[in-house]
This record gives sequence, C-alpha cells and structure tokens, in this order.
Amino acid sequence: MLSLFQNQLAQATTWLTTAEQLLDNSDPSSPAQKTRIDYYTAQLRYKQEDYPTARTLYQRILAGTEASQEETADPQQQQIKVYSLNWLVDLELQAENIQTAEQLLEQSWAIIQHQEDKRSHAFHQRSKAQLEKLLNHPSAFRHWCLQARASFRALGMQPQAQEMQAWLNEETE
Repeated sequence: MLSLFQNQLAQATTWLTTAEQLLDNSDPSSPAQKTRIDYYTAQLRYKQEDYPTARTLYQRILAGTEASQEETADPQQQQIKVYSLNWLVDLELQAENIQTAEQLLEQSWAIIQHQEDKRSHAFHQRSKAQLEKLLNHPSAFRHWCLQARASFRALGMQPQAQEMQAWLNEETE
C-alpha cells in the first residue's frame, strides 16, 4: 500500500507478486485476502494506465463480493466493494460512459449511506463532480467540487483537496 501511495510502482509490483505467491503457497485462506491483493493490483494497473486490466480486476472484485455473503458481515469487504465501485466510476467517466458511471454511483451511494466511512463519501463527491462536468452542469459541478474539497480537507487529504481546488480554478478560467 505504501509503495502505491508513494508511486513506487516497481516496488509495489514486487510486493504484490510476493503476496500472491505467499497466498498461493498457504493453506486455503479466506477469499478476503485474494480480494485485497486483487484490489491493490487493480490500483497498480490503474496507475500504470493499464485501464482494461484495472477494469477487469475491479469487476472481479465486485462479482466476488456480490457472490459471497461475507460482505454483509465484513466491513472491510464492504469498503473494498465501495472503493472498487468508485474506481470503476472513474474509468467509466474517462471513457465518457455516462450512463454506466451513473449506475455505479447509485450502487455505491446505496452502500455509503449506511457506513461511516468519510473517505468513501469524499471520493463519491469527487466522482459526482466529474460526472456533472461531463454533463455540462457547471453549478452542480461547482457544488460537488466544494463538497469534495471540504470533505478531503476535513480528512487531512491535502493532495485530493488541492485537486478539487484545481478543478474549481480551471472552471473559472
């Protein structure tokens, strides 16, 4: 996780390969461990701009969490599901697949409403801003940018708050 956060992608690749090998060589473990490895591998592929592989991995994660009943009992699995949905929204928005992005946002919102995960909420607001920009709704775009910026600031997530400020600055230029 740290390697991904620091954009040390080669090191992240090494760690993820090691994690997969350890999981393969261990006794049958919970599917949650495989899901976590898939999630971080998807993040790595996203950062490497290998969007098709990232999309496939995020979709596999969603299929796995929906197929298992474990998600209702395990808040971490629920969190990974929401985060995966958010990354898929970003991928769909990049491809300008508005309808699919809206459906994924609705799906994640249904989960986020019942959680106290402020980080998920902030990223949801960010995605809503992106969607409104693509729909050419400047006032809604501004509203969601301001909401996301405030949420990121409250969480101490300065790079994301700065990104929202940059979006607002671009919109006013």
